Amino acid sequence: MALNARRIAALVASLTVLGVVTLGAAPAFGFAFVFDNYAVSGTLTPKKLGEPVTLPKGSTFNGSAPFTALPPTPGWSATVKGQLSVPPFEASLKLVGLIPTNVGITFTEVGTSEGTIEPAPEADCANAVLPGPCATMNVTSKAVLGITEVGLLGIGVPVTCRTSEPVVFDLSTTLTFEELSELGPHFAGTVTIPPIECDGLEGLLVAPLLTTLMSGPDNPYSLNINPHEPEAPGAVSLPAEQTTQASALLSSRVDPNGDPLTACKFEIGTSTSYTSTLPCLLAPSTIKRLYTNSYEYAQAASLEAGRTYHYRVVVTNAEGTTASGDETVTTLPSSETPEYGRCVAQKKGEYSGSSCETKAAKAHKGHYEWIPGPTSTCVAQKKGEYTDEGCTTKSAKAHKGSFEKTPGPGYTSSGGPVTLETPGLSSTIKCASSSGAGEVTGVSTGSLHLTLSGCESGGKKCTSEGADSTPSGTPGVIDVNLLDTQLLGSGSTVFTQLTSGEHAPYLAEFGCEGTHFRTTGALAGAQEGDVGTPSTASTTAFAFLQGEQALYTASESGKTWSTADPSTLTGTLSSTAASPTEIR
Repeated sequence: MALNARRIAALVASLTVLGVVTLGAAPAFGFAFVFDNYAVSGTLTPKKLGEPVTLPKGSTFNGSAPFTALPPTPGWSATVKGQLSVPPFEASLKLVGLIPTNVGITFTEVGTSEGTIEPAPEADCANAVLPGPCATMNVTSKAVLGITEVGLLGIGVPVTCRTSEPVVFDLSTTLTFEELSELGPHFAGTVTIPPIECDGLEGLLVAPLLTTLMSGPDNPYSLNINPHEPEAPGAVSLPAEQTTQASALLSSRVDPNGDPLTACKFEIGTSTSYTSTLPCLLAPSTIKRLYTNSYEYAQAASLEAGRTYHYRVVVTNAEGTTASGDETVTTLPSSETPEYGRCVAQKKGEYSGSSCETKAAKAHKGHYEWIPGPTSTCVAQKKGEYTDEGCTTKSAKAHKGSFEKTPGPGYTSSGGPVTLETPGLSSTIKCASSSGAGEVTGVSTGSLHLTLSGCESGGKKCTSEGADSTPSGTPGVIDVNLLDTQLLGSGSTVFTQLTSGEHAPYLAEFGCEGTHFRTTGALAGAQEGDVGTPSTASTTAFAFLQGEQALYTASESGKTWSTADPSTLTGTLSSTAASPTEIR
């Protein structure tokens, strides 16, 4: 619930920014998109040199785009008009041979940048990073490139050179309206650089050289117009969520500040020394809102019950690295660990009600008792202690009945599609179904053997195999190693955690027709159906940012295993127990 509320709040905030900051009243049009000192960045690469000329910081675009109607109202469009300003700057280019040459450059716009924003087919924005009505922005900008100095080994020679004609940038991009407002337009293409002409005697020597090295068609460029100049990222620690006895979902808010994040990690420890690091669950490349706050998470597992941990997030972009302030999380005490059991009728019990929630006025004066641990199962047997299938009536003589109580309960599980995603490896494993069998072995523990069927990755069948696997011997079938189960949580919020019970620390090792993977870590899903009520049916649901997702997957290339990257498993297991079981 907290995560959903946070996402809704972020959406409201982004809409507020869109409506208040970037859209202003425009006479006779309704609204105008205002480019108020938008930062301009980008490169122009003379293809003969093969070296990019990078625009300096301080480059800006000011202008507006009055709309005939606010998208997506039918018939909407906008005209764009603005001024591009680039301060004089210096670039290091290898004009002659391999020796870097300092070149003073000016970029002077001729007239104004003019163009349109018009509706585009929604299919053209199918791969958009932000939603919204699809639009095509076409703008033409003309600028004279000037050369003011040519230096060598620190000695600058003033020159007065320029392109004989303006360079024409026919800028075009298709993006959503929200991308236009939040990220700003990003253009890419090629231009023709006209011949270079210079003044004075020195120009007679320099002009032919510059023309030879820089002029001609098909010179690539990229041009980005952003709401503000990129800065080092911002980061704020947030309270942890879904805390259990052994895990916690660490949370933070980060602002890329106009430059994509290149690295993200959480640091954690029992003090501010932060002795361990955890990778962010969301890869930096997935954060597309470069000018608004985004949320990052890390899954801390294998924590000790009842301890306080310190954590912070550390994020990096091209402008620098930022660490958030310290935040703490205290794991739940072991005394609150959920337990299997049953409420049974008894002559002298602690409870007066059949739910074992209301205690008797006096100890041992109630008619019910909570008995923790595995629930016994009544099974047919040649020589048993009981005569009925409910194991309530004992036989006249020992071992002369037809039924017997056995430890348990055992249970079987089945489920639909299961997906294991590892963005860092660009891999997605999809299985059509799952089935398994398990047993409750202790007050809060159990075991589970799980088989995934119809497994493939990119059309290649995946099969459990390798030194750390439980081989299935069947293409498309992954036999997961025997899993240990553990109840976590408190009260009505209960999670069932899965960890390696054999071939530790590997939960599974499998191959997909030549590519090998192995998965380690811990996984916990939300438990429902048998929490607070006796039932033979229950479900365990695994989902991203819901429960524990502390899985890591590595792949093998040749004989070398890659670094394990965070993985996410989604799917649901429906279980049927041999006898009613309750978790409380």
